[in-house]
Amino acid sequence: MNETEGRLNWGKYRKGVYFALATAVISGFSIYINKFAVMEMKDLFIFTTVKNLAVAALLFAFLILPKALPELRGLSRKQWACSSLPLLLWHYGILRHGLECERRLYH
Repeated sequence: MNETEGRLNWGKYRKGVYFALATAVISGFSIYINKFAVMEMKDLFIFTTVKNLAVAALLFAFLILPKALPELRGLSRKQWACSSLPLLLWHYGILRHGLECERRLYH
């Protein structure tokens, strides 16, 4: 049967379904492990920073670095610092002043 007769073509959607299932498994495992890490950490700012740096390093190493290495070699230290420092300071401000500060910015 084909799509016009009420059934979907499994071959057409197989890859997307596998990606969705893999994402669900990875996300569930990550949430379970992070629960224990959050309970043990005293400073969540450090935990979040270290966790995000680890994920960024893995993504950088496997996905971005092979394709973008020639372009990355041309960036200066100033360009690197100006892209990451504002985000870090924003998260630190939210931690210090709570979500009320964020609500005032966006509403």
